[in-house]
Amino acid sequence: MGNFSRQLLNAWNTNDDQSQARIVRNTLGHPHHKSLARFMAKSFLSDFQGTEGWINVFKELAKMDFNLVKSIHQKEIRQVSKWWKDLGLAKELKFARNQPLKWYMWPLAVLPHPSLSEQRIELTKPISLVYIIDDIFDVHGTIDELNLFTEAVNRWEYEAVEPLPDYMKTCFNALNGITNEISSKVYKDYGWNPIDSLRKSWAILCNAFLVEARWFRIISSVATILCLWDDLGSAQDENQEGHDGSFLDCYMKENPGTSMENARCHVMHSISETWKLLNRQCLPPNPFSSCFTKACLNVARMVPLMYSYDGNQCLPSLEEHMKSIV
Repeated sequence: MGNFSRQLLNAWNTNDDQSQARIVRNTLGHPHHKSLARFMAKSFLSDFQGTEGWINVFKELAKMDFNLVKSIHQKEIRQVSKWWKDLGLAKELKFARNQPLKWYMWPLAVLPHPSLSEQRIELTKPISLVYIIDDIFDVHGTIDELNLFTEAVNRWEYEAVEPLPDYMKTCFNALNGITNEISSKVYKDYGWNPIDSLRKSWAILCNAFLVEARWFRIISSVATILCLWDDLGSAQDENQEGHDGSFLDCYMKENPGTSMENARCHVMHSISETWKLLNRQCLPPNPFSSCFTKACLNVARMVPLMYSYDGNQCLPSLEEHMKSIV
């Protein structure tokens, strides 16, 4: 039925009525059930035309509503921007995202009714912290620092916060302030204090981020070893001579006058350093099964066999193992 309707609507695109055809195209591109009504309002008003008097009256009322709601949103954005600036995280955590308008779009979509202005503003605050904490885990923090931060969020005690680096203390203080502020408002309005539930939710989030960071780093280390060995072997295997956008190529461009041999030595040193990191990641205690860590180590061990080419573009070590095992 859906495909049949789509075929009929697509056929309508050839209609001489350009206004109707445009509405059909917009509807096909943005189905009502899968679209946000407020986000589509401006486009709909532009397309909505008719000769009947009541249609024009309806359109004027819709424009008034659109402009009224828009003014509410603009006021909210000013409040959110002021809150974010006063919070000071953008200045303290320069590595993190600074996108309060983008973060505000989430509650704007989730809570579109004009009467929910305060709720949209308050919801933007924890959403902004989710993005900031995500950047700490993905971009800036070391595994040791992330362990400390996660422990601090789980315990939510001063003693757990004290060992944190300054940038994490700043983030935790902001997190604590926002959590207390929301809890206070909920208690005032509804007579229930959600602070324990909110703290537990933040702990669950950080625990998940930490698992992701650990998995990413161990996989990333293995992938780095593979990519660097691939760069060393690709020149001989594929006659690329290092000029394929590889690490070797980039290193030589950034260091004019460097010989290919020196570049290869630098790559080997990088592989050695990555192995050290991988070893630390595989040492207990870690969240991975012994089967998984062994598999990761074995992938890294296998890589040089796959990329150690000789002058004849052959893999003598791999071929020798193949003959002895298979």
